[in-house]
Amino acid sequence: MNNYDFGLRGHDIANNFSDMCIQAHEHGIKLLQFALAKTVTDVNFDAVGYDKELSAKIKKQLDEFKLSTAVLGCYINPVDSDPVSRKTQTERFRNFIKYAKDFNADVIGTETGWKSSFEETQSDANYKDFLNTMLPAVDDSESEGVNIGIEPVGINTIYSVGMMKKMLDDVKSERLSVIMDFSNIILTPEIHDKQNDIIKSAFDTLDSKIKVIHLKDYTFADGKKAFAPAGTGLLNIGLIFECIEKMSSKPKIILDELPLRLYKETVDRIRNNY
Repeated sequence: MNNYDFGLRGHDIANNFSDMCIQAHEHGIKLLQFALAKTVTDVNFDAVGYDKELSAKIKKQLDEFKLSTAVLGCYINPVDSDPVSRKTQTERFRNFIKYAKDFNADVIGTETGWKSSFEETQSDANYKDFLNTMLPAVDDSESEGVNIGIEPVGINTIYSVGMMKKMLDDVKSERLSVIMDFSNIILTPEIHDKQNDIIKSAFDTLDSKIKVIHLKDYTFADGKKAFAPAGTGLLNIGLIFECIEKMSSKPKIILDELPLRLYKETVDRIRNNY
């Protein structure tokens, strides 16, 4: 397990960019999920768009602290029912593709959004709506040489391993990849009972398309789900690492929903137990 690099979300380290860099360095963190808008808080990125000088300034500080970006986080709702809000968000995502290129990010990441109801969100019409919104961004990613990382979530447009595979087959882009977070797919105790099949299916089906693993755990109490630090809940983390070991190219691992104060003990627990 010592050949794995574990990272953390930048906004779980500190709520401003300078403090994030300092705290990451002091805690031995070298790998980030870096959400610009949540960390570089003195910039309105929707107003600024892509600023090459700003990008170079941020990259210089990341380099000074030897921080690499596994995921440039730009989590938007690409099926927002408000057309003005959707346009703003998708323009932000397309601008952030350029930042991702500058930062040498493994992927620029987003979830796939939601509508007003579960049924509408997971309808064929909404899936087509999602594709129509994202295809121009995929074209941008191909032009810039940047990977888009799509994260399936059980309540969103792309909600399962099967839907993720369908999207990859429909879009057919070498620049489209996967951020896999099994705790975001396993929503209920009934789905939890099938977790081993879900995990194996994801690696068998998506394989090298999985560029990043979000690793967090979960528990259930009276049927209600709660997230937990990796290795303290019900997720079969051992099986996940067994599957990763079989991959020709290992994904980056970001500890998700984890306070900075628990980072070291969580990494130690994973290394010792799995």
